[in-house]
Amino acid sequence: IGYVFQNNQLLEDFNVIENLALPLILNGLSYKKSFLEAEKFLRILKLESRKNFKPGLLSGGEQQRVSVARALIKKPQILIADEPTGSLDENTSNAVFNLILDLASKNKSICIIATHNLKLIKKLDLCYKIEKGLLIEYN
Repeated sequence: IGYVFQNNQLLEDFNVIENLALPLILNGLSYKKSFLEAEKFLRILKLESRKNFKPGLLSGGEQQRVSVARALIKKPQILIADEPTGSLDENTSNAVFNLILDLASKNKSICIIATHNLKLIKKLDLCYKIEKGLLIEYN
C-alpha cells in the first residue's frame, strides 16, 4: 500500500533522496538499487536538483511531489492519496495526477484518491462523493 498524506509526512532527518530510497531499503532492495530508483523518480518529477535538501528547505509543492514519489516508488497494489495535488499549480498538478494514473495503470494498482479538484476527477474511471452522509456515484 502506498499512501500520500495531505500534509506530506516526510522524514525531516533525511534528505529528499533518502526519503525516497528508504521504503525500498526497508523492503529489502539493496542500498544502491534503492538510490538508483529514487533518482529515476526525481528526474520524472523534475526534482533532481533538490535531492540533497531536507524537507524543511523545500516548497510545499516540492514536498508534495516527493510525498507522491515516495508513495509510488514501491509500485503499490493500492494507492491511497489524500489531496495529492492540493499544493501544486495547475500544470504541475496535471502532470503529477497523470503520473499517478499512468503508474497505477502500468502497475495495475487501485487508486483511492480524495480531492476537491473537479478538473482532475474527470480523469478517473469511477468517482464517488459524500453527500449528506451518503456515498453517491459522481458523474
